Amino acid sequence: MEIFRQTVESDSLNDISLPESFIGKKVNVIIYPAIDEDAILSCEKRKKAIYDLVGIFSEYAKPGMREQEEAAWEEAVVENYARKKYGLD
Repeated sequence: MEIFRQTVESDSLNDISLPESFIGKKVNVIIYPAIDEDAILSCEKRKKAIYDLVGIFSEYAKPGMREQEEAAWEEAVVENYARKKYGLD
């Protein structure tokens, strides 16, 4: 995200309502793009849809395999690394 910053005299900011304590002083003006509220809502809707799907396959789960599932990724990474490092392909 691009941000623009400039120090200006507060008197040059005619269209902006400033607090009394800023009038007649140098102030920093920082400008950056506004947040797209629609994009945030869309992202949150997607997150909710994904979250709603989390338990959809629970009826097919095998509780006895859970321990193996938790270690499966780590074991696959170690196995893959060993194959590449030691040329076991």
